Amino acid sequence: MSHKDHKDRNTSKSVEETMKKETIVERRFEIDTKGFATQMSEMKLWRLIQEIISNSFDEKPVTVISCDVSQDKKGRIVVDIVDNGNGFRDEKDIYTLFKDSYKRVNKNQRGRYNLGEKQFFARAVSGWVKTGKILIEFQEDTRRVSEIPEIQGAQVHAVFENDEDESLGSVITSVEKVAVPENKKLKVNGTYIEQKTLIKTFTARLPTVIALGANQKLVKRVEDTKVFLYEKEEHEDPIIFELGCVVQEIEQDLRWHVDIQQKIPQTTDRNVISDAYLQKLYAEITENTLDLIDKENCGANWINEALKRTEVETTKEIFVKRYGTDNVMIESSDSAENERAKMAGAYLIPQGTLDSDVVDHLKEQGTLTYASKEHSSSGWEHAVRVEPTEGMKFFAKVCKAVAKDVIKEDIDIDFVTTKETEEFADYSKEGDILSLRKPHSLVWNVRRCGGKRFFDKFSAFAVGTLCHEIAHDKWGQNEGYGHFSHEFLTEFGRTAGEVGLKGIQYWIDKVKSSN
Repeated sequence: MSHKDHKDRNTSKSVEETMKKETIVERRFEIDTKGFATQMSEMKLWRLIQEIISNSFDEKPVTVISCDVSQDKKGRIVVDIVDNGNGFRDEKDIYTLFKDSYKRVNKNQRGRYNLGEKQFFARAVSGWVKTGKILIEFQEDTRRVSEIPEIQGAQVHAVFENDEDESLGSVITSVEKVAVPENKKLKVNGTYIEQKTLIKTFTARLPTVIALGANQKLVKRVEDTKVFLYEKEEHEDPIIFELGCVVQEIEQDLRWHVDIQQKIPQTTDRNVISDAYLQKLYAEITENTLDLIDKENCGANWINEALKRTEVETTKEIFVKRYGTDNVMIESSDSAENERAKMAGAYLIPQGTLDSDVVDHLKEQGTLTYASKEHSSSGWEHAVRVEPTEGMKFFAKVCKAVAKDVIKEDIDIDFVTTKETEEFADYSKEGDILSLRKPHSLVWNVRRCGGKRFFDKFSAFAVGTLCHEIAHDKWGQNEGYGHFSHEFLTEFGRTAGEVGLKGIQYWIDKVKSSN
């Protein structure tokens, strides 16, 4: 046998041995029970208990649920939950992770991830479920299934190590916070939980998630849903419920608990609602509770959040309740503009009072304007042109020369007098203040400057005012924020820096040499 034949034979034998060692496993993944338990220990026990209760809420045949939470002799927390329904539809739901759930196609049922029972028993030291004729027991890393005499409904039992962060009392108190649906009864440790006092019901259009068929991904849609507002005690934080189950306590000064009667888009932890959803929810609540909102509470933080999304008529009514009028403007840095706005019946709010997102939304819908924008022209409309002296003409030429170099514009210079404004000068990028003004024009108020002799020389104040005014060429008044915006202040600093580098004498000499 040649060396090559011997080598090929050994290679073939090696491949056969490798193939014999291969193992094909029917399922792609395995679950590490201890790792799963560790991750579930990060969830609050009361929330895991609530997941089991929510399953009973979802089932129409269930009318009574009993939940008992106690401590054994070892200090461990023991949980027993029983309902009077038809039991589990499929026993595999009790122990199969990510099995498709029939609840995913129904926006009016809580279930979507088919994780609740698994999360509950993953954290438990031990436990069991009785349903129909089946008993499923969990102990350490084992599951045992056996037959029992048939029972009605479902019975769940589990034992949990006592977590220092959750006392027995806090677990019970949190479980008792659920909003029991009107067609259900929930008993916790032998006492029926009273249904929360309903303040108002309305229909809202809110985002939800739903699967369009079996084994289909969840898609987000906006659907009509009922919203229940419940009475809230003074000491309680407001709670957002999803079909009766606690999702999130919120820090807003909302006057009621809110129960959404459809799925709320959430992560698998099901305990955090996005800011965008909350803004939409607050807007819907505001739209539907104007009869319950008065002057005392119309300035609440949650209503400010709602104003990022409210419709025009709702915004106006909130303004009327809050300010006494729907003619609301952001005040100007110019007191004369503010006075004219007030005389026109406007209520002025200081700049920075409202969140920038609120301002953007209200500007877009036309319910909020700026005093500087609405009343800026009247301060100059009665201005009278002043015949310039030779000194003023030279002053104007220097201003034009500075602008040509610093902002790259051939600006127009005028001298006027008016007592309708306290401003020393005004720059118009569009030429919209005086009817005869051209774009990129600077007008000086001779009266406010102290007379014609002000222009005989360039004082530090005159140079500073010139830099300030031509800085408006890039941003204009920036929607009323001209003097306060970062953009304007940056441009003002640049223009002043340009002039400072050369010194005003540079342009004085330049004009003299060109004459």
